[in-house]
Amino acid sequence: MKKYYDQLQKIQNWDNFKRDDLIDYIHHQKTEAAIQINITPDLWVALDYIIHLTEAVLKKPKIEAEKDFKTIIKPIFDKYNSKIEKILRKIPEEDHFYLKRDLKSFHHLICHSINLIDKGLPHFIPSYLFIQTIGNMSVLSPLHENTCDWGTLARGNYPVLISRHISKSFTNELSDIINFMIWLKFILPHAIPEDRSYLRKKMLTMLEGFASNKHEFKTNVDYSTKSLVIELREVITRSFIQEQIIDLIGKIKDPEIRITIEDCLDHIAAIFIDADKVNQVKTTVRDLTIVIDLARKIVDSVKQEERPKLMNYLLTFRALRPVLLTVSRYMLDPKIDLELCRVIETVDYIHESYPCYASNNELGTILDASIKILETEREVFCATNSISPNKEANELFVAKMIHIYAQN
Repeated sequence: MKKYYDQLQKIQNWDNFKRDDLIDYIHHQKTEAAIQINITPDLWVALDYIIHLTEAVLKKPKIEAEKDFKTIIKPIFDKYNSKIEKILRKIPEEDHFYLKRDLKSFHHLICHSINLIDKGLPHFIPSYLFIQTIGNMSVLSPLHENTCDWGTLARGNYPVLISRHISKSFTNELSDIINFMIWLKFILPHAIPEDRSYLRKKMLTMLEGFASNKHEFKTNVDYSTKSLVIELREVITRSFIQEQIIDLIGKIKDPEIRITIEDCLDHIAAIFIDADKVNQVKTTVRDLTIVIDLARKIVDSVKQEERPKLMNYLLTFRALRPVLLTVSRYMLDPKIDLELCRVIETVDYIHESYPCYASNNELGTILDASIKILETEREVFCATNSISPNKEANELFVAKMIHIYAQN
């Protein structure tokens, strides 16, 4: 949340910020608004694309712009106009001022442009003013693959979420490819033919770039036999991943194979995990149980002022934090996701403030409230699927996370 408020401050001060620096704020606003009015987050992807097309059309000569407004913009806009109006009616301005302002501006410029075209007055469209309006948007704008949080779009797809998390241990390139594909899955149904061709080419370029990269061996003065063994293991692992990506590229290019973006994501996920052997519900119950138990221990340690134990629990939570933020939260309902994030942020605050706020009971009260909500959610999962937490599996998972955290 600290990032979120820092970025909100930038918008309020209007200090020559770059929109890409506000991604956390933008994603948070869109996620919260979607939860509040019960809309699917892929709507933001569609709106982002309409804004992108509108900006491109406004830059064309008047005759071409008029034609494209009629044949491209208006049909897509009509499809989503009722949803846009629903958002404008229902989201409170005090919570989503910048999002609502951008949406109002965009809705006005589209309606005004279409109205002028219908009256035979396309030459009166203030194109440059509208282009500037789009450029000044702070939350809604052509952010393309960054328009929405990738995890929100992939919610509930454990193989994709966990494979992305694991892939970052090897290279950021592959996780960037997965992010792009997740977005591509939602944008393609809206894309015009020219954009479909461009996006397919961009995806192939990213895959081919990753597959062709060669490992450069280290030449440090203190290079040891142990370093060589570790590096060779990395080279072998990366080589295996690249072989699998080359196989995927072959399938995409084969005219006789009809491969979807979902198939591509499944192919990459299969490199890291056997989806048939993973029970998504059990992993979700496992993660919830671990968070609940650990958060409760932190609360007890705070109340009893047991500083050594508290620090141990805080470090254990720190080891689990990456997987909780990139995988576990997205396996939950969006409202429960926000509650889990509240727990993570509260524990982060206790960790950063340690030992000054170790005896602050208010923090324990905040965690208690969130724990009860997470417990209710876990009980629903267990009752619905006739399962119960596995203590040994939970302990093994925590031990693995601690080992990985220690290595890094």
